[in-house]
Amino acid sequence: MLKSLTIIVPYYNGEKFYANLLKSIKVAILKLDNSNELKFEIITIIDSINTSLNEIKEVNNFIFGEVDNIDILIHKNDQNIGVAASRNIALDLSAGEYIHIIDQDDEVNSSFYLDAFKLLINSDFVLTNGFVMYDGSTYISHKLYYFSPNLSTQGILEDDFIRSPGQVVFSKSLLNGIRFPETKNYKGADDRFFWIKIFVYNMNIIRPTYVAQPNYLAHIHNSNYSNDLINMKKSELENWELFNLDTIPLDFRRIVNDDILRIKLTLGENMALIDKLRAVRCKISYFLKPNKLLRFILKRLKC
Repeated sequence: MLKSLTIIVPYYNGEKFYANLLKSIKVAILKLDNSNELKFEIITIIDSINTSLNEIKEVNNFIFGEVDNIDILIHKNDQNIGVAASRNIALDLSAGEYIHIIDQDDEVNSSFYLDAFKLLINSDFVLTNGFVMYDGSTYISHKLYYFSPNLSTQGILEDDFIRSPGQVVFSKSLLNGIRFPETKNYKGADDRFFWIKIFVYNMNIIRPTYVAQPNYLAHIHNSNYSNDLINMKKSELENWELFNLDTIPLDFRRIVNDDILRIKLTLGENMALIDKLRAVRCKISYFLKPNKLLRFILKRLKC
């Protein structure tokens, strides 16, 4: 029987969204368990120096004060260390047997934990569908997936189908020391490589499953790393340079090499002609995946 869940929230100047996230979490927890049989832990890691620790405590106490089965843990970093390192601190502090990591500016719907926990009885990794909201943008909001993503080691290497950590609830047993990579120069791709490690290092035992119902809401705005394409691609390349490629099975080395060539092509790096032609093919193949192509088209449709 499932007993406990840790919810991790990195916080950086999140006044605009944070309370809405916590309210959505509370509704989803109460829908899952109104008998106080399950144990929940919410860990907020404050990474913005000017944010008051007491202010964050007050928000949490106001929202969760009357709920008995939720422990609140708030940690403030001595200096700004970034989202990856903040998530890693929370993973080290976590006590739950299952983990949910969610950004401060996202939300879950009321069925998020109910649907996830039903599947976690026979799975250890649940990915849920969701909506993307483009705040202050001409893009049209849309679903993340219109077809089921390929939840396999090959799938995670070929396609960044996990658009946000908040879409996933997973067993802590899959960690085995795995943490978000803390790159020095470029940020934004740490979560993609965290999931790659989860699948690669647990390739023979991981039991992933998918919720087609869009139970998750991601807000995309100007401060998201994902809005800076060049930074994101440089972050991906830096992550591959730091990755221990010996841990990638030989059958998948070609996929990794193709991905590196695709990134280098996007960044305009010098390559031999044969590599450039191969990179063009890889980039076209990467983009033409049904989910990616539909997202690209639908978010640009005019009302």
